[in-house]
Amino acid sequence: MKNYSTKLICRLRNPIFPDYGLQCNNCLFLLLSNAGQMDVDKFMYLFLTELKKNVGLHSYYKPANGSKTFLFRKAYIEQRLWYIRDHMPGSPCKIWDVGCGFATTGIFLALNGYHVYGNTLEHYYDQIEKRLAYWSRFGDLSALTIRHEDLYDSQEMPDTYDVILLQDTLHHLEPVEEAVRIFHRVLKPGGKLMVIEENGSSIFIIMKNYLKRGCRTTLRYYDERLGKTVNMGNENAKGIPVWLDIFQKAGFTISDGEVEYIRLFPPFMFSTNHYEERIHQERELIRKNRRIMSHLCFGVNFSLNKPH
Repeated sequence: MKNYSTKLICRLRNPIFPDYGLQCNNCLFLLLSNAGQMDVDKFMYLFLTELKKNVGLHSYYKPANGSKTFLFRKAYIEQRLWYIRDHMPGSPCKIWDVGCGFATTGIFLALNGYHVYGNTLEHYYDQIEKRLAYWSRFGDLSALTIRHEDLYDSQEMPDTYDVILLQDTLHHLEPVEEAVRIFHRVLKPGGKLMVIEENGSSIFIIMKNYLKRGCRTTLRYYDERLGKTVNMGNENAKGIPVWLDIFQKAGFTISDGEVEYIRLFPPFMFSTNHYEERIHQERELIRKNRRIMSHLCFGVNFSLNKPH
């Protein structure tokens, strides 16, 4: 299976997204009428349609806020979904989507037949009911459960999950070593822990995070639903060597080929006419210059295993 998207993006403009150059009406009909699983192309179209209607998501998802960086941001979301799709065991299996936020990835997985439990905090939970009402029109979401819950209060039994997914979550966990021990306990032997993260080795991420929070690496806030104070890591992105040291000390292993760096090119390099070509060029450049790219790319995806 190719790592880059099939050529469903049409050069014609769609009336729903007049500025974005998405699928034309004929492509849209074929996309939505195609029976079977919810593939990434179909999901992205429906997701972007939702963004146009639900402004409550705009605080996190920027594609709906303007067209100048739209394709740049869309490419980032798509490549993360491709990694999850390509590294996920076959369904059905049981997944814990830790810190699921607005539950976008959990919805994608549930529509593809996976049993997903997601926990989230803060304002994200307020949008869940509205999102489930929208997405339930396009598939069965009965296997998706979302709760407002602190990871550290988890009462999950040992060996419960086949997969644990951490998307934009790991750098917020504090203390992270305790969280990793929880993951090792509740993951089944032979299970997979999948991480979708900012690349803490990137010079750009290091500068961005320092300018944003200085040396203040931990936040504390009072959660009214939980009735308690919650600790949160303050943009504590780390490089792969540091993450691997933490996970390996807890008993996880990693295989060759499980680490993928993404998001190198700046926004101005993405255009409708060269969108898929640009993604392919970027991925090839990263693959051929892995050592250098590990310090330049904004994002990193990697997977670990709990041995049998």
